[in-house]
Amino acid sequence: MKTATEITKEIAILERTASTVSNEKAKNALKSKIERLKKELEAAKGTPSEKKEKKARAKKQAQGASKESFAEMVKRLSEKKGYEFLKYMTEDQVKRDKDRAAKPVGWRHKGDRTSKPTKADIRNRKSTGLYYENRVNSSDVSRRVRLEKGGSTYA
Repeated sequence: MKTATEITKEIAILERTASTVSNEKAKNALKSKIERLKKELEAAKGTPSEKKEKKARAKKQAQGASKESFAEMVKRLSEKKGYEFLKYMTEDQVKRDKDRAAKPVGWRHKGDRTSKPTKADIRNRKSTGLYYENRVNSSDVSRRVRLEKGGSTYA
């Protein structure tokens, strides 16, 4: 069966051809073919309820991925540079981390995730425990990986 885009392109070509044809019999034949293709296009697109069902099935399949496939994915990804931290995370931790929004670049309080520092806090940062994070999300690397690279666990 043809896809919706193929049918749409074919309809456009036939409509252009029908506008240039002068023979009435040929014009009528093209118009009937266009009408048939339009019905085929509606069938190819499907009804809104069919689309919802298809999305729901795809979502269930994605959620139903086995633990083995998750373990294989983690193993494959952890071999790449920058994804080593996945070795130390469980499936639930990875899902929670994926759903969490990234922290903004800029000044941050140590341990406090809610308040943004003021300009006065930034000027007196040694006494208030502020630091500047230039990566979007600093929680994406475990301390073990940071220490292996020669970093420290304190700011």
